[in-house]
Amino acid sequence: LLKEGPDEHFLIRIEALRAQLRNAQGRSGEAYVILKSLERIVSIKYWPSEEKSFLVGLEYTLNKKYGDLLRNAEKLSEASLYEESIPLFREIVDAIEGFYYPAANDADETGDDRSIQIYYRLAEGYFYVGSYGEASVILDQLVSNVEKEKKRELLYQSGYLTDVQKNAFYLLGRVYQEMGKREHASSIFLTYLSLDEERALRYFNEVQWQLGLMNFQREEFSKAEEYFKAQSGSTGNIKLYYLGRLYLARIHLQRGE
Repeated sequence: LLKEGPDEHFLIRIEALRAQLRNAQGRSGEAYVILKSLERIVSIKYWPSEEKSFLVGLEYTLNKKYGDLLRNAEKLSEASLYEESIPLFREIVDAIEGFYYPAANDADETGDDRSIQIYYRLAEGYFYVGSYGEASVILDQLVSNVEKEKKRELLYQSGYLTDVQKNAFYLLGRVYQEMGKREHASSIFLTYLSLDEERALRYFNEVQWQLGLMNFQREEFSKAEEYFKAQSGSTGNIKLYYLGRLYLARIHLQRGE
């Protein structure tokens, strides 16, 4: 019937029936995608009331389903139950990529970073369970998406980056470290430090510590000293600040000072 090129009235009925069939088969996401595709062809204001109500009902059902999943995933993640949170975040990401999590897809169009946060939390889960390959794939994409949107200098200086986008650079550096890619990690950490003023970076002390430690292990003590000295004693991870002080003492001992 679709190949016959039906008029708009008949097209609405055909696509609505296709969506109802998918929904009856328990494939509500596919049903929603069919109707949203139809909406791009024929404005919803021209639809019969039954079809309009069907689309609204699907949106409500899908938003509730994935909203509940997201809340459960976040609770598990906050409790450090990453093995349990990963499948939930993965299911939500699949819905976003399939365009059947309406709230997240609509948020993307308005510049909201809801989807970015979900991808980040999934990558974070993979990181903490040691699945560094899976984490790197997601984080590489988040970082590359940032770099594609604008030229790096303009993007960073404009305050355009959200906190979660900045954190993605940090976590990617940690992933590279765990994968033994120290040069990649160092490059990403240096990029992270360029993103904002130190007080605005959540992981400022952690990154200064990691760069200091990597240079110390390479016996590049002058560079290590710069990073350890740059750590803040008033913000961020204070434990790492004091560890940095201890390594500064070791550097001075190496020099006989």
